[in-house]
Amino acid sequence: MAMNLNIESGAGQCADHLVNIHGLLDALFGTTPDRPSVRWLQYQMTRRTVPYYKIGNLCRFSVPMVRQALEKNCLITAGSGKTSRARKSETSQRGASAKHTGVK
Repeated sequence: MAMNLNIESGAGQCADHLVNIHGLLDALFGTTPDRPSVRWLQYQMTRRTVPYYKIGNLCRFSVPMVRQALEKNCLITAGSGKTSRARKSETSQRGASAKHTGVK
């Protein structure tokens, strides 16, 4: 199955465009001065919370995929004070500690 993705250096208007790191920040947050930095996005890449395509030594992003990932990994729901990822790790840790201590 062939993948037809257009690569642009800036923020593309079409959903199937791949953008570079600066284009992604522009597409997600605009040019507001309080937007996240490039370093923050690079940190999210190392944590693997933001999906990206690695083409040679270039990193390219699909804006809709990154939006979904940010909603999944960075959205704090009302009342919990924790992200869905934090809740998952907390419940898995509770289950693991019960197995090792013999508590049922």
